[in-house]
Amino acid sequence: MTIRELLKLLVAQPDLDAEIILQKDAEGNGYSPLVGGERGYYVADSTYSGEVYTPEDLEDGENVPPDWKPVLVLWPVN
Repeated sequence: MTIRELLKLLVAQPDLDAEIILQKDAEGNGYSPLVGGERGYYVADSTYSGEVYTPEDLEDGENVPPDWKPVLVLWPVN
């Protein structure tokens, strides 16, 4: 999902004051409120998992994987 797609989803909601809750896994084994987010760079290991690098990780240009892409990383309270 892109930021543009997420924005469309968010603004279509009937209550813009509703809290955002993140599901911990695909099976719904827990939930936690959204607490923040930051810019990062993602390198996929598979179709469902990968590694995230911070902008600082890429400043020196060393050990930067060639297939990274910019992302917004969101994280839960827990």
